[in-house]
Amino acid sequence: MPRAIFDRLCSVNALSLSLITSLLSLSIGCDADPQVSAPEDRDHGVGGMAGIIMGDQPDLSTQDMTSGGVMPSDQGPTGGGETLDLGPPLDLGPPCGLEPACEQGYQCVCPSEEPLECACVAPMQRRCTEDDECRQGERCEAREGERICWLSAESLSARLCPGEACTEDQGQEGPLWVGASSKSITPLGFEVATPEGLDGARMNFPPPVDPMAGLWRDCGYDGLCPGDEGYVAPDRGEGDGQTQGAFIAGFSHGRPAQRCPQALIGCDRPECCVSALAHDELSAQVVVIRRGERTVGFVALDLVGFFHTEVERIKRALRADDTLDLDLLVVASTHTHESFDTVGQYGPGTVAPLKTGVDPVMITRVRSQVIEGVREAISALRPVTAEAVILDEGTDGLGVSDSRAPYIFDDNIPLVHFKDAETGEGVATMLSVANHPEALWSGNPYLSADYVHFARRYIREGLPEVSGEDGALLKPALPGLQGVVVHFVGSLGGLLNPGQGVARAYDGHEVSGTGYEKADAIGQRIAELVLGATSRGELTPLTSDGSTPELRFGSRRLLIPITNSAFLLAGFVLKLFSRDIYNAVHHGGISFTPEAPYVMSELSVVKLGELTFMTAPGEVFSELLTGGYPGRGRVQDPTVGDYEQVRVGWICDEEGLPTEGGALPCVVSATQENPPPWELAPAGPYLYEYAGSRPFFIGLGMDFLGYIIPEYDFQTGAVAGSHYEETNSASGEMTTLWREALQDTLNALP
Repeated sequence: MPRAIFDRLCSVNALSLSLITSLLSLSIGCDADPQVSAPEDRDHGVGGMAGIIMGDQPDLSTQDMTSGGVMPSDQGPTGGGETLDLGPPLDLGPPCGLEPACEQGYQCVCPSEEPLECACVAPMQRRCTEDDECRQGERCEAREGERICWLSAESLSARLCPGEACTEDQGQEGPLWVGASSKSITPLGFEVATPEGLDGARMNFPPPVDPMAGLWRDCGYDGLCPGDEGYVAPDRGEGDGQTQGAFIAGFSHGRPAQRCPQALIGCDRPECCVSALAHDELSAQVVVIRRGERTVGFVALDLVGFFHTEVERIKRALRADDTLDLDLLVVASTHTHESFDTVGQYGPGTVAPLKTGVDPVMITRVRSQVIEGVREAISALRPVTAEAVILDEGTDGLGVSDSRAPYIFDDNIPLVHFKDAETGEGVATMLSVANHPEALWSGNPYLSADYVHFARRYIREGLPEVSGEDGALLKPALPGLQGVVVHFVGSLGGLLNPGQGVARAYDGHEVSGTGYEKADAIGQRIAELVLGATSRGELTPLTSDGSTPELRFGSRRLLIPITNSAFLLAGFVLKLFSRDIYNAVHHGGISFTPEAPYVMSELSVVKLGELTFMTAPGEVFSELLTGGYPGRGRVQDPTVGDYEQVRVGWICDEEGLPTEGGALPCVVSATQENPPPWELAPAGPYLYEYAGSRPFFIGLGMDFLGYIIPEYDFQTGAVAGSHYEETNSASGEMTTLWREALQDTLNALP
């Protein structure tokens, strides 16, 4: 263990040696590269490590100090590029010392001398003497001998439209309007490790940077050091001993992105790169929908996760522009495991991350580009026609496997397509797929959106015809849908991933294993399903009578308790991340009064005719949406059982349980240790039953709090069987809080 971590841990009051030892042993025991052990036995969702201390967990929050100015820069010595201008700095609150001051209960914090990095943040210490020291909605109340800023969960009712979120004159006259945009969020530059500083994809030294060791190019964001071709002068970060790297979020901490070599830039193979800075352009895909006086925006970010604090910053900036007239913004992440760290625990280090992996320059670029993308989409609004379908083709060829019983897949792909009402040209396409975007796996060194990139490309541009060796046509060309493709992820928990799945490209060849060919094949298969359905005319209007669909929506804020000790250790001891906390006083270590802290989260529901969009702040198990447990009902026809026989053969009965002489796919292995207690599994109704005939589920929407696990099988501690997800969930209470709030919101909307 590095001495720095040992000293920090040993100085913590109220953190027991047994807890530290257990967390360290848990994380160290899981430190092998996921490529080495059987992929199906590891997490392919948030990271492949069980302990948050290793920096591989989906956590709860990014640092609220992550606002910062972006210094435009060249792409560096391995492939120049156009300098991008982000426009004026993002105004996330008045600069320190200027009027008006921060809102009540917030303080102005400047983590550096850069004025653009100053931000209004809530202090972690929530003690108070009077109400006016607290944030809006909080009261200074006495709790167990302390006076604490307290927010009542009962005050967080849903905002509904129609309802209190709509004014009386927000009618639904006229056509449906839609606008869309796509904005790059690829970093404009970053520092890289040298070959000597890497063991495979991971750095082999802890920070800070030793300039004499030759393990890190401390050259600033432009990647140019003195003596490099094109070097003019020092830029931000150059020679400061820090690691301004784009640390890839997923599988493991300490995985700095590398720059693509010139030989891979611009060629035409799956592994070829769009620039020196990324394999493919990471992006914010935006669509805005307007009917009458109501306007809703959707954003899909090529990130592992994006915290509610950051979503709120974007919404505050948009609300400050009264020309936009935006009623609701739904922001979600595609959960790619090949983008830069936006959560904190994937930063530099060897045994553990020694500093956050979040870079304020990169976070600011994300916020700026999202805001500009929303503005562009609103300015591009035009009358459209809208059609949709729920694709239900099973999991065949999608390269998806399940790593935790019960083996239940929400295999539906909800699809909605908007076309210009006058020209018929594609404006935007929205879809959601339940499979972790991690086909590139843990050894990939380049930033990428993973299979999501390929799916968007083929849906937009189309698939070419396939001919046999004799020239006979085997498959026709499928024309693309044009416009912007907004790709969300669905229910990923449990854990749906491409590690053991087989992907089938449009020409029929199958790809197992991992890598760019696998990601490309998954993208082709998704596009084949989408484009095939549109070519066959399977999409239908969003209302049964073909009338213009009405736009309705609701949102609900949630207080989520953070009871996961590993999360608390990473946030309050290792300081990898932090966010606004509620209803607790921090006494040091992971000790709080009167109980563990809460964080603010949110869910959203949008109804467009018969289509119902709904979000969750994490990775939901499919069975919470669909059912499918042995002896229980199901809805929306999920794939139940291990059809690809990745884990178990065909020896199960009609309920998917092992039996001698059975012939159906199994929901659990016959040798499963500690199988789920089926008698406790919920009998329904399941969430899709509240959503109507056309549900459109959006995972990792509005926040990123880890796995959302069925309560009946939530087991912590040293339990047998596969229970990795519990170590990566904010708390066992989150599932109930989210599900009940979502049910209430769905039921309240007409």
